[in-house]
Amino acid sequence: MTNPHPSTPEQYPHRILLMVTGRTPQVVTETLYALTQRPNPFVPTQVHLITTAEGAQDANLALLDPNEGWFHRLCADYGLTGIAFDASHIHTIRDADGQPVADIRTEDEHRACADLITDWSATSPPTRTARPCTSRWPVGARP
Repeated sequence: MTNPHPSTPEQYPHRILLMVTGRTPQVVTETLYALTQRPNPFVPTQVHLITTAEGAQDANLALLDPNEGWFHRLCADYGLTGIAFDASHIHTIRDADGQPVADIRTEDEHRACADLITDWSATSPPTRTARPCTSRWPVGARP
């Protein structure tokens, strides 16, 4: 099997959208919309969020509610299928004692956030057949 070229991330069979959010979960649906409406649409197969305890609560309510969740509405409105995203894909930043961080204000809280991003990126399953998207555009795919 030939691996897709990094400049064509939409061709990878596994496409992971990793987002770091705070209390504005709408950036998830805004980003998904933008990525899927490009000339070469990037439809992730998984969405993962790294956020604070408050951000996780907001994301669960605003995005994943079975009746009112904006993620489900976006997928239904635009025929987006096959995107794995549920509460288990929301990763809460924790302090050195393992307690959820409510907001990122201190140097230690910033360090905890950076550690979670690094740890998640290092231990998640991207392989030669997966393409992570961790910025405004998939890596190597600027329009």
